[in-house]
Amino acid sequence: MSCSGAFDIHPYDVNIKGETGINAKQMAIIEKQFANKDTLRVAFISDTHLWLSDAKDQVADVNKRNVALGQRLTFNIPEKARKRHSRISLFYEVGTCDLYIRSMFQDSSIPLKDILGLSIGLKFYTL
Repeated sequence: MSCSGAFDIHPYDVNIKGETGINAKQMAIIEKQFANKDTLRVAFISDTHLWLSDAKDQVADVNKRNVALGQRLTFNIPEKARKRHSRISLFYEVGTCDLYIRSMFQDSSIPLKDILGLSIGLKFYTL
């Protein structure tokens, strides 16, 4: 006995009646807003099982929490020595969030090194 042809279902086969192409539209907005900036911070939120409009509280929460301090040193490459890059930046950032700070004050056994994060990196500016 075979099930061939009995079911023709796919979980992603749906009839969308609302707006489509949302990701492409949002990416265009982000690219326009950050065209003249050199930093874009991204927060990854797990599947909320909510509508996008319901996630506004989560996004607002992420935006208010982070505390960071850092520095960037940029070196211009002389035009004669340029091959693929015009500048190179070295950067560092030390950061934490309000929940970690609160935890440390509530539990004095938590050392400062456990609530701080350190980022170090290079950024290459292409021609």
